[in-house]
Amino acid sequence: MSRVGLTSNLETRPRVTVLMSVFNGGPFLAEAISSILGQTCTDFELLVVEDASTDRTPEILSSIDDRRLRVLKNPANRGLTASLNRGLTEARGEIIVRHDADDRSHPERLAMQVRFLDDHPDVAVVGSQVMLIDRTGRRMGLCRQPRSADSTRFALMFCTPVVHGAVAFRRALVKDKLGGYDDSFRTSQDAELWSRVATHGEIRNLGESLLDLRIHRDSVSSTLYSRENVLRIEPVLRRNILTCIGDSQLADEWPALWNAIVNEGVAPFSPHPERAVWAVNRIRDAFFASHPEGQGDRDISYIYAMAQLRIASFLCRDNRRAAIRALRYAVGAAPWDTIHALPRISARAVARSRRSSRLERSGRK
Repeated sequence: MSRVGLTSNLETRPRVTVLMSVFNGGPFLAEAISSILGQTCTDFELLVVEDASTDRTPEILSSIDDRRLRVLKNPANRGLTASLNRGLTEARGEIIVRHDADDRSHPERLAMQVRFLDDHPDVAVVGSQVMLIDRTGRRMGLCRQPRSADSTRFALMFCTPVVHGAVAFRRALVKDKLGGYDDSFRTSQDAELWSRVATHGEIRNLGESLLDLRIHRDSVSSTLYSRENVLRIEPVLRRNILTCIGDSQLADEWPALWNAIVNEGVAPFSPHPERAVWAVNRIRDAFFASHPEGQGDRDISYIYAMAQLRIASFLCRDNRRAAIRALRYAVGAAPWDTIHALPRISARAVARSRRSSRLERSGRK
């Protein structure tokens, strides 16, 4: 495919700013940057906020000779959220493309996302499908993302509707109108941001896989979550429930219930987790009542089924009847997706059972 756009004039303004924050990203940083500098779209700057790394990260950045690369150095470690906000303030592009220092973008990513935003003025944020890879770059499987506006809105009540490192968004909305990321969120800053964005424009995902998302023990999502952090997401879920379906009872009950299931062992225990089976059905029915065009959307069925499967794996040890009910609902909504996901869900259920048994044995000693 021919290259998109003219070579940018960084003395004026590039069309796109690719925004990356990096702290001790040495093992994968060069590969991540190479995947951006090799894009078919050339009208961009790569803005890297170097967050006071103590490894080879500064050396790697200084060795790259490309006029599109611009590096901002934090005098002390400030964390991801503050670094991204600094980057948003310094960005020259009207479209911001997020990229993490351990991931790889496919060559057509920028061109396809910029073109989609140009063609869809009502869309505020666009992501893509994502391929999971391990430390060595070996493919682990596709991480499916909802595509339609209805399905991304439905996803807001369960999780983030887009992968943070795979998004492109309009700077005028996210930075100028909404003020960027909420600095009080050390983690899940993207989930909080999309919650606010959703009241101003559509969130979508392209059908193509445009990012390789690296899964490893040193990633932010693997190292920073604590009870304080996961509790911050409950008011966000509450707001999303009210925005999407306007159900105040579910808005009060669902966030803590879902948090206890998804973040087991970190979030506070829920005394009646079996109520989650009923709650997911009520969320779906209320959503279809206000968004009838969403009925038949396969991505909504998939999100619903995966939520019920997650509940089933949580309940299978202590409440098998409710777990079987949740499993039946999942099969009814998305049979093939449920069958495909069962090995992963079963492994999670076995791990939970073993973990609970260890805690029980340690408590008896």
